[in-house]
Amino acid sequence: MNIGALSAFAVVCVGVLVLRKLEPNRERPFRTPLVPLVPILALIGCVLLATTLDGLTWVCFAVWVLGGSAVYLGYGRKRSTIAAPTITNSTVSAER
Repeated sequence: MNIGALSAFAVVCVGVLVLRKLEPNRERPFRTPLVPLVPILALIGCVLLATTLDGLTWVCFAVWVLGGSAVYLGYGRKRSTIAAPTITNSTVSAER
């Protein structure tokens, strides 16, 4: 059993529930049957399976999640185009 696959599947289950609530009219090429029953049961199954994993697996998972989050946030902080928009020549000339 792989904790990465379980966590990814759990995130998908939560995503299905959240998107159905927040964007009910969004176009969906594939529809999950019996929402919210199927995503909730799948999420419960993921949690039950994850509780059977040993402690070292959880420690390794936590280290990888923290390390990956640090890399993601560090990279995004330096290269975000949303946080600090740059001024281009066309913007400056349009203001004059």
